[in-house]
Amino acid sequence: VYQEGRTYDMTTVQISFWDMNSIIKFIEIVESYDYDMELSCGSYAVDARSVLAVFSMQAADNLELRIHSSQCDDLLDDLEVYRVQWN
Repeated sequence: VYQEGRTYDMTTVQISFWDMNSIIKFIEIVESYDYDMELSCGSYAVDARSVLAVFSMQAADNLELRIHSSQCDDLLDDLEVYRVQWN
């Protein structure tokens, strides 16, 4: 079954950061899960667990987190504060 933002083996969500502490906490959260993840903006993608890589993306608009799983609701719940809600 197809759901918006999900494929059979990947989940994507738009996220944002508001300061350096939010990035540090984000990395702590994603490090606690075994899923493979990338943070991307356009054609540029970095390891979502890499402090330096994520800091390099902090000013980018349209950040997308790609999680290589379609069964990751536990992680999505923990990242709720980072998820961009489009109205």
